[in-house]
Amino acid sequence: MRVLEFHSLWPSSRYGARLYPSRIGASVAIPLYSVPHLNHQSSNLYRTAILVIMSYLNRSGDSNDTAHYLAKYHQEAQRCIDNASITEVTFASYIVAVYSLVGGWSINFVLQSCHNFCKSIVGLTKFRMLNDSWLELLWQHVLSSLYYVLRDSSLFGNPVSQEEVVKALELAQKLLQTAECLLPSATDISDLPLSMTTEMICLKIVSLSIFLQFYLDQFLFRASYNANFDGLKILKNCLCSVLDRINRLIAHLSPIGDYIYHAYPRNDTFGSTIYDDTPHVFLHFPNVQPRGLKVASKAEERDTALALLYAFARLLRNMLEPTADVNETTISEIHDSAITICRLCVSFPDQSPMVTLLAKRSLFWAGLVLTESRFSAGTLLMLSTY
Repeated sequence: MRVLEFHSLWPSSRYGARLYPSRIGASVAIPLYSVPHLNHQSSNLYRTAILVIMSYLNRSGDSNDTAHYLAKYHQEAQRCIDNASITEVTFASYIVAVYSLVGGWSINFVLQSCHNFCKSIVGLTKFRMLNDSWLELLWQHVLSSLYYVLRDSSLFGNPVSQEEVVKALELAQKLLQTAECLLPSATDISDLPLSMTTEMICLKIVSLSIFLQFYLDQFLFRASYNANFDGLKILKNCLCSVLDRINRLIAHLSPIGDYIYHAYPRNDTFGSTIYDDTPHVFLHFPNVQPRGLKVASKAEERDTALALLYAFARLLRNMLEPTADVNETTISEIHDSAITICRLCVSFPDQSPMVTLLAKRSLFWAGLVLTESRFSAGTLLMLSTY
């Protein structure tokens, strides 16, 4: 009955995710997608994984059912691992990872379950490259949900000790190290094939941006608490690597490159604009005309978000330069990126809730940079206390 109930969540006309609140206090809903690659009749492991999550969602059953099915799931998973049934493990571990995000009782259990899912995907890439965009989408949603659960439960949830937070961040760091091979490397970006579609490039940019969120939060937290210096240095190197790859990959999207070029202040735009009553003009700069990935189509929120991500990554990358406080060229780059962020926020073609949140976060950073006299990594440490 529970298995049938699970499949009934996705009628033939429904393909999107079902959303569920997290038990340990995340402020966002956790998405759960159907997995068409397996069915409960062909895979005992997948069937057991379904029973794990449905025994939790169906509260009318015995509360001990979930623990029973979870123990059975681990036994079945080990059997599949021994038999190299990696596809079964991958999709079943996805279901259990989502269960941990929705109904997990501790952040350590959540991190371990999500780590197991990442390891299964890495194992799958040994047999075939991760070129299934749908599978990467599942992976992105799990990591993104984990980011918010970790942030809310460890940093903004019930009071926890610094040691507990550091331990959770260390587990998250191990997960990211495991999944790092799934990201496009610097060499991959340099040798980017012409056959790679715009949609695939955007998908890879999303994956990199999720890692950016993890690394930036971890860097700021560890730096503000004067955590292990060697660990902080490793995090900084990881953060810089992701920032570089984001900017290089976005540069492959030529229409967005034009958008960015016109958004950055230049000598021919500085001081050349006459003040008028035109709405939404930022200071003395003219409005930036949004440009879309589809040349003949109107620019979308995604297009401005890509340009904004580029400017934000460039801003952070320059702030992390050791000579950022004394190198005039770097200081000018940081200042220009902050101005560009402001201009891009004005040019957003729509004002949906997502746009509002993205603009607020970006303008927060740009405003702090424009009102501070120092721009280096030291400034990042100061900003982390806000």
